[in-house]
Amino acid sequence: MFEIIKEKNIKKNIALLLMFLFVVILGRDNLLSWIVVALTTYNIIFNNSIQTIGLFISSNKENNILHTLLFFGSIFVFSVVLSWFVTSGGVHYHLLDTIDYKENHINILFIFLPLMLYFFTKKRIPVSATFLVIPLFANKDTIENMINKTSVSYLLSFIVSLMVYNFLYKKYKDIISNEKENTSTTWIVAEYISTGVLWFSWLTISLCNFVVFLPRNFYFKDILLLSLIGIITIYCILISRGGEMQKIITQKSDVKNIKTTVIFNTLFSFMLLFIQHINTIPITSTWMFLGILAGREIAISINTFSLTGALKYKNCLLKIWRDLFSAILGIIFSLLFVYIFNYIIFLIN
Repeated sequence: MFEIIKEKNIKKNIALLLMFLFVVILGRDNLLSWIVVALTTYNIIFNNSIQTIGLFISSNKENNILHTLLFFGSIFVFSVVLSWFVTSGGVHYHLLDTIDYKENHINILFIFLPLMLYFFTKKRIPVSATFLVIPLFANKDTIENMINKTSVSYLLSFIVSLMVYNFLYKKYKDIISNEKENTSTTWIVAEYISTGVLWFSWLTISLCNFVVFLPRNFYFKDILLLSLIGIITIYCILISRGGEMQKIITQKSDVKNIKTTVIFNTLFSFMLLFIQHINTIPITSTWMFLGILAGREIAISINTFSLTGALKYKNCLLKIWRDLFSAILGIIFSLLFVYIFNYIIFLIN
């Protein structure tokens, strides 16, 4: 057991050293910003793996790591390249169009940002990294719009999730609960497709968090370096099986059922793409994720009979409130940190 853990740590450390070697070689013209980008990208993807590839990891623990890496890595590269064309040289899907790049604003203190993200991850708080990163460069109006859009996204996700899951569990409960078809080729293919679409959808709203520290126009070597950072990060997630955040996923109902994974991925992807295109204000995916989980858990409680009466709903509501309260704390801590951090930068300048 200890030998396996030791081997995983060695592979992970080698991968991280390789990542920073690429940063030094390819990002030397803007080295400090790229170091911050690498650390931030690693922590954001790792912290949010619960939302994107967490269910896939839970239901496919025996999959070959290299095959899975090729699958998710190719989607990451595709998302970066597509954004470069869509945004006319940028890699943010227009979500940074109203947020200026502040070259003189970045200094060595920015390395504390990914350390804060790491702290939240270790404490198992599903923090919104968007509110820790984007407000550093955004004005007050943009931050207020982000909060409003986040609140609306949770409410919409909760309502849609509750309606969809309640319908599915009322009409097709026995089919969904039947795990004998988990090895069916049809459902395995459906899981790969839905997980791939979800991973792409999440990246379209999250790339802006990675590159906000850099000039908006990307060149080939910038695309190459960001792609390498993403691929190495995915590899580290896979060899650690999701890390601490994976524990949250395993507390949810039916996480090992491939049908529920496909349903969740499809619904989450739809909400990500729908809410993203309302406007170009950056949006956190965490609250949409929690809204869908909340609606799902209530629907399952309504349509199952393992517990009775008030206890059934009390346990369900306690789980929902625990997740939501952690997310609220995450945003509060993030904005407080941003306020203090920007004040320190102001004093230094």
